[in-house]
Amino acid sequence: MKIDNIVLAPLIIKKNNIDELNNEDIIKILEQKEDLIDLWIQYSEDKKTNEGWCIEKIFFWYQVYYSTRGGNKQYEKIFFNKYLAVAHYIFNEINDIRKR
Repeated sequence: MKIDNIVLAPLIIKKNNIDELNNEDIIKILEQKEDLIDLWIQYSEDKKTNEGWCIEKIFFWYQVYYSTRGGNKQYEKIFFNKYLAVAHYIFNEINDIRKR
């Protein structure tokens, strides 16, 4: 599964400057387009990378973390709210990609 610009478009169009993007904006989009939640979780699971942001659904909670090249988890956060979890993941994933 591939996340393309179509999935990001509502976020980018809403902001004139992507630097202004924040979790609240992402949550609003996710509440309107709930199918994006599963798309982003699947995107994270399908990524073929040694390092980067990850999100996992574990029973009734979500774990968001940065996986290092050595497989260690950094910046780990646990969420019970799917909107907050996926917004946190998307925000960090976008910023990580922009840094490259």
